[in-house]
Amino acid sequence: MRHTMLKGLGVYLTLVAALAAAAHAQQSGFVDAKGETSVYLNSGGGFARINATDKSVQLGFTRDTGREKPYFGIDFTGKASNDFASLFSGGKPSPETEVGLTFGKRFFTTKSDSQRIKECMKKTALELLTSGFSELLKRAKREYVDRKTMNYLKALTKEEDDKHHGPGSIFATIKDELVKEAEQRGLSHDVANAMGDSMVPELVKVELKKRAKDKAEADATSTTGMQEIKDEAIQGVDGPASEACAVDPKVLDARAFDWISLRVAYKRARYKLLDEAAAFANQIRKQNFDGYSATLAYNRVITLDNLSKTALENAKGSKGSVILGVSLGVERRNSSDDLDSVDIEDQSFTSSSGTTQRRSVSKQTVLSGEYKEFIAVPLNTDVVYFPGALNSRVAIDFFTRSDLGTTGRKFVPGVGLFLTKEKSPTKVVGGISFSFDQGKPKVGLVGGFHF
Repeated sequence: MRHTMLKGLGVYLTLVAALAAAAHAQQSGFVDAKGETSVYLNSGGGFARINATDKSVQLGFTRDTGREKPYFGIDFTGKASNDFASLFSGGKPSPETEVGLTFGKRFFTTKSDSQRIKECMKKTALELLTSGFSELLKRAKREYVDRKTMNYLKALTKEEDDKHHGPGSIFATIKDELVKEAEQRGLSHDVANAMGDSMVPELVKVELKKRAKDKAEADATSTTGMQEIKDEAIQGVDGPASEACAVDPKVLDARAFDWISLRVAYKRARYKLLDEAAAFANQIRKQNFDGYSATLAYNRVITLDNLSKTALENAKGSKGSVILGVSLGVERRNSSDDLDSVDIEDQSFTSSSGTTQRRSVSKQTVLSGEYKEFIAVPLNTDVVYFPGALNSRVAIDFFTRSDLGTTGRKFVPGVGLFLTKEKSPTKVVGGISFSFDQGKPKVGLVGGFHF
């Protein structure tokens, strides 16, 4: 039964550890077509991510200092205005770049494994002390007396050896008593002396042990000894308490753990806008944009397995796990994502020779439509399900993207299918998402690399 329970416990803890060991920072790879998510991952490492639909590349790294300590990270995002080639076309940076800083704390409302074990040990130790303290005291006293007896026996033996059977030694005292007793029975002095030499060594050992134990028992009844025995009895429950908690499914059934993240970011962008109603010379203008955002995200992992049942009944298979995410932020945005991208060609004649004419063509990509800047209040939710039958290699994300601001209010539902790294369910290798933005379907493609 114990082996079966430990085997089930090992399977469960492997799943939990894999979910907790997300080695990339900031926002996860469970993103939609616009690169948005509410799942912020919770441990150290780096990542590189490409969002083909959003035409963006993101790099990030998190510095992790321990499971129960806060962590922080930084990420950089570059976004093209038309295609990936324009991210660094001609040595020029992307027309839209962003830098973000993330600060997070694990176990925001839940307890870590070490915290649960410590609390269990404290409670179990108290129960052991309450229910059987007298027995613990008896055992501690026996161990105390045995330990003291050994120490005193070594000291008395050394003291006896130093006297070399001379005057005042235990050997001499016992031998004198034996010789006198033998002579009183009519034996000659030589015979009595010979008998004493053969019997005394064993009698000395018995006497040394008796004296050592008498000293030890006397110490056990002293004020200092009694306090030491009590302290040892209390400390003695740590071992049994630790063993009991280590295999107790109720203690290690960490069916949920959570973390909270705060991300602040600055965005710098430069767009070329087309205004067909303006004079020809003013139809194309450059628009600079400075964007700021702050987002607070809460995430919670819930395992769908019952550890007690899995461990005790050796149930095969796992129901899987779920990551819940919700984030709320404030962001200065613009409507560039909703504008149409068009190619503009300007032609001019430069020279002619006979019937041959030469002309120059200037091409550029611009955005057409009404450009606006506004304050958005994005509210994102994600429910990411990891089917246990697929070994947490595949994740299904049911998400919503909303804007609660006065301008650009919207509600975008969607679903995504993602492939994750083996034994690392939250490291997204690639995925596809489908959403409906104002009645229009959108498909998102994302790929990632983690280190």
